[in-house]
Amino acid sequence: MNWLCEPLVNVAMRPVRASAFPATVPAVPALFSSSEGSILMDEQHFPMVLQRWEGAATVEVVRDHFDYSMPLLERARRENVAISVVLDATNGARPTSVVRKVIAERADALAAQWPELLRPTRVVIQSAPLRGVITALGWLSRGALQLASYPSRVSAIRAGIAHLEAVGSPVPEALDPNTYEFPAVD
Repeated sequence: MNWLCEPLVNVAMRPVRASAFPATVPAVPALFSSSEGSILMDEQHFPMVLQRWEGAATVEVVRDHFDYSMPLLERARRENVAISVVLDATNGARPTSVVRKVIAERADALAAQWPELLRPTRVVIQSAPLRGVITALGWLSRGALQLASYPSRVSAIRAGIAHLEAVGSPVPEALDPNTYEFPAVD
C-alpha cells in the first residue's frame, strides 16, 4: 500500500449541494467499546461517515465495527452513492498483531465486495508509531485498505466532502468541517 496524501481542497469556497437523503439516522451514534478502547461511528451525515478510534481496539470491537458497516455499504450501493469515511485516530493506540490481522482480513473482504464505495479512508493521525502501524495494515490487506493521512479532522472532512462532490454523491449540507464535533455518548 502506498501511504496516500490527497491534496487539500478548500471546499469552504465551493457551493455545497443539499443531501438527497432523508434524516433517517440513529439519534445516538454507534459505539463499540471495551476496557482497552473504542470506535465511535457517526453516520448522521451519510454518505459521510465519521469515526473516532480511541485507545487500543480489541478483536471484538473491530469485528463489531465492521459488521455494523455492512448495512451502511448496502445502503450506499442501493442509493448509488459513494461513502466518504473519516477516521480520527488522534487518540488511538497501537493495535495488537491479532487486531491488525483482523482489520486487514475484514478490509480485504469489504474491498472485494464493494470496491467502488470505499476509496480511500481519510485518517487523522498525529502519532508516528501509529502511522507506521496503519501503513503496515495496508500491506497486510494486500492493498485493499487504502488510507490517506491528514493532520486534522477539519482537513480530512474537507477532503471527504471534495471526494463526494467529485464522484457526484450528495454532500451533507449540515456538516461543517470547521465546527464538527463527535456526538456525546453515555
